[in-house]
Amino acid sequence: MAWTGLSQKALAALQPSQIDLVAGTLLTTARRKGAGVAPALLPLLPQAVTALRAFAAANAWGPFSAASMRKSWLRAAAAAGLPPGTRPYDLRHSYGTAVFLASGSLEATGALLQHADARTTRRYALAAVHPVLTAALGRWPHTPQAGPVVGPAPPEDIGKQAANDGSERPSVETSRAEKGP
Repeated sequence: MAWTGLSQKALAALQPSQIDLVAGTLLTTARRKGAGVAPALLPLLPQAVTALRAFAAANAWGPFSAASMRKSWLRAAAAAGLPPGTRPYDLRHSYGTAVFLASGSLEATGALLQHADARTTRRYALAAVHPVLTAALGRWPHTPQAGPVVGPAPPEDIGKQAANDGSERPSVETSRAEKGP
């Protein structure tokens, strides 16, 4: 799912006849809803071709029941070190977000995910931080980095603020206490 963008249901029903590992393509089957109503020939990422070769070598073709898919998912997620609670559909969302970041195209992302409505695809754009924004913050001198904190340390007493003349003035709480009830 992470490399194909297929739904769990589509992956469970995947058959060897739908995949051309030499051409790096996958023929989807007809669905009842979405843009996937008609079969579509989709390109595969090299990582998907590698994963599907392993799938073929293990003769791990479906159809699979929901229970067997769930058990397989839990074992695979634990082995991959994924955080607890990660759902199979999260891989599809990660794929969609990565496609959008790479292409910048809602149309291409929607086509690969077989969405019938662009509003569905917009979710992936909302989840993606535009690379230009990330690069802009990366150039800002006080951007926190992974590891040690970069930039000025916070003031010792956050309740006090520096006045224009450089002296400290009391916080709101201190001012109220001095005035009395």
